[in-house]
Amino acid sequence: MFHYSMKKQIFNFYATPLNIWSIVGFMFLAMICSGIIYEVFFALAYGIESTLRFISITGLVTGGIFLFLIIVTIRKKSIEVTDDNLFKYYSGRKLIYTNTMDNLYYIEAVDISRGIIGEMAFCFNDKKIRISMPSHLPHFYEPGKYEWIFSFFVKSLNLKKMHHHTLFGKSKYVFGYWNPVRNANYEIYSKSRGQRFL
Repeated sequence: MFHYSMKKQIFNFYATPLNIWSIVGFMFLAMICSGIIYEVFFALAYGIESTLRFISITGLVTGGIFLFLIIVTIRKKSIEVTDDNLFKYYSGRKLIYTNTMDNLYYIEAVDISRGIIGEMAFCFNDKKIRISMPSHLPHFYEPGKYEWIFSFFVKSLNLKKMHHHTLFGKSKYVFGYWNPVRNANYEIYSKSRGQRFL
């Protein structure tokens, strides 16, 4: 097995483990909660027939609940790459995952040429680590941090941009950046429509 020669690097950043479907689910939950809140606290005072007031109040409540749900899932994270090619992932100061760089199959991310990266997933042989920053929230959002992390791995491992496969076909916006030592697994990945790579 080929081994990499990588310099030690530590990345500190904020992230949530939520993916786009979780975020959409949170948005629907926030909308349902805002409807209930309006019914309980505002319907008697303003009436259901006041469409404009209903939209404005429920919109503010939805946004507030949505941001709250996102914020409570955000944690300080760290990724450490050691001199002996280990990948270490921390939540706070607690080490929660370790593996060798040989076992990183691919990184799932948007096409970097389209702009900023708000979400990416590190896909190892036994775990998928998803990091996400879905909103430009003050204090948590650090411009360019995800792009810096992504660029480090692409350059250090010589990752190759390949099509990202889903049950619905090839994605137009998200790609898999594959580890060259795992190219043979890409055929399994593509034939299974992204459901398997082992």
